[in-house]
Amino acid sequence: MSNAQLTAVTLAFLAAHIVAVIAALAWKPGGAMAIPSVNAAVAVILLAYNVPRLLAYPGDNARLGLAVFETLVLLLAAAAFWRVRLTFAAACAVFAVHSTASLAAVVFALTFRITRLF
Repeated sequence: MSNAQLTAVTLAFLAAHIVAVIAALAWKPGGAMAIPSVNAAVAVILLAYNVPRLLAYPGDNARLGLAVFETLVLLLAAAAFWRVRLTFAAACAVFAVHSTASLAAVVFALTFRITRLF
């Protein structure tokens, strides 16, 4: 992955979180469902990227932990869509974790430059 690709991907993730917050604040009746929607989308993208690599290298505990966390996030987002009690508050907490990670990734992408590829 090049520097430009890394920057574009991290900015897209952060933009999705910002748009979800604006939607949740602007559209009162149904806008709040943007938060679990972004959670589900991020979980699906991260699982699609990490599960094949996890199957290729089953001893990677960090990747396994991320896959388990994102699977739980996906289940939580589904429960929030079904309006199960307390799941929306938990979805907002996960959204905060995803937003913080996206912001940290943007800072990393804008300050770190890949100078040598494998």
